[in-house]
Amino acid sequence: MHMRYLYLNIPYDQELMARVRSIPGAHWNRDLRLWQAQDNKQVRKVIANKNLGRHLCLAPESKHQEVETSKPTDQVRIALTALQQVAVQRTSETLTRRQYAFNTKKSYVAALRGYLFYFKDRDPADITKAEIEAYLLYKVEHSQISESTQNLIINAIKFYYEHVLSLPRTRYDVARPRKHDPLPKVLAREEVSKMLARTENLKHKCMLMLLYGGGLRLSEVLELTPEDINSKRMTIKVRRSKGKKDRVVPLPERLLVPLRNYYRAYEPLTWLFEGSTVGERYSPRSLQKVVKTAASRANIERPVTAHMLRHSYATHLLEAGTDIRYIQEVLGHNSIKTTERYTHVAMSQKPVSPLDGLDD
Repeated sequence: MHMRYLYLNIPYDQELMARVRSIPGAHWNRDLRLWQAQDNKQVRKVIANKNLGRHLCLAPESKHQEVETSKPTDQVRIALTALQQVAVQRTSETLTRRQYAFNTKKSYVAALRGYLFYFKDRDPADITKAEIEAYLLYKVEHSQISESTQNLIINAIKFYYEHVLSLPRTRYDVARPRKHDPLPKVLAREEVSKMLARTENLKHKCMLMLLYGGGLRLSEVLELTPEDINSKRMTIKVRRSKGKKDRVVPLPERLLVPLRNYYRAYEPLTWLFEGSTVGERYSPRSLQKVVKTAASRANIERPVTAHMLRHSYATHLLEAGTDIRYIQEVLGHNSIKTTERYTHVAMSQKPVSPLDGLDD
């Protein structure tokens, strides 16, 4: 039988050390330079009571660095010259220093690698604005990139020249594509109800209910900690969401009991929804799979994503007569124009067609 362990990375602090030593069987692992204890209910309870959950780290066999992937894959990294590799490294460090989100950093670095690879052994500082525009034309015509991908590439290039090389903005001020603003894709209430009713796994059901019942983004659900659920005030605290903003949203009454049952059954320590390894956050890909599986069980034939549940939350609130300013606040939108997109899909906002008023 494989023995499971919990590992804690504790800074040198006398008060923290005292709390760690109160964990049954806890000891210092010299090789790993981590505190180690057998994974069982008693140990988990002490860790939770002593507020040590945030110091949990992945088991050594599961430790990994967040590897940045890109297209074209590793061939790009190998083919870059030493000068270009320095450019990528400096960009990555600058993004980290300016505290850009991990996914943004990963996307910018991947886009910059592809851009530098296109110009082979050229010094990036010598590439002209006209050549950048030619590269973008090549990507549009040959790679058939979308408007959003084109904007991402432009952002990455501009970030390198403006924030890493400190060159004037006007030197690389290239034209952006016309923005396509598609209408939100929304589920019917009956479809959401079927998705929830046919999801038996308690963890999966709670995540689906948060996506729809709180209007949370996928990343916001996965960033929740047990402390973010306030049952006394019936609120959910969303931390460092898009734009690094915090906000508070109402906790639906119907979600309180399932969340309590889930907490008692799973005893999460660090994140509200953890993966198979203690202290490891549930993965975005796995949550998207949960959504797709629930949609399939509900016999919804069109593709369904986690974000569609957020769109459905906003649309159904609007259809119920909720003030659009309130919807803007709970969704965390900076601009009311972003929230106004839902007026185009909300059925209660639709005027009656004159065709329906004709006599038979």
